[in-house]
Amino acid sequence: MRGSAHTNSINLKEDGMSMEKNVMSDAVANVMTRDLLYDLPPERFQLTIAGIAGLGTAVSAVDPLTGGGVAVTVLSRTTDRIVVDVPLTDSPRILVLG
Repeated sequence: MRGSAHTNSINLKEDGMSMEKNVMSDAVANVMTRDLLYDLPPERFQLTIAGIAGLGTAVSAVDPLTGGGVAVTVLSRTTDRIVVDVPLTDSPRILVLG
């Protein structure tokens, strides 16, 4: 629509001041590149979490949509940091440290 002769604007007036925003200049075309009816397969990510007691921290993960556990692998630990490998999808996962 960038070639359109019409300009979509929002005009706001407050305290005698005027502000105009051309909403079409901020428009972005979104193209669906996958079928949203199907879940994406899990992809593995390495997460580094610092500022914790890395040597004594237990790590687990839960999929809140199913209530099931998610496999988490601890790759390394130091006194204040932990690096984990966890499969992530396009739905939330809860990483539990404790």
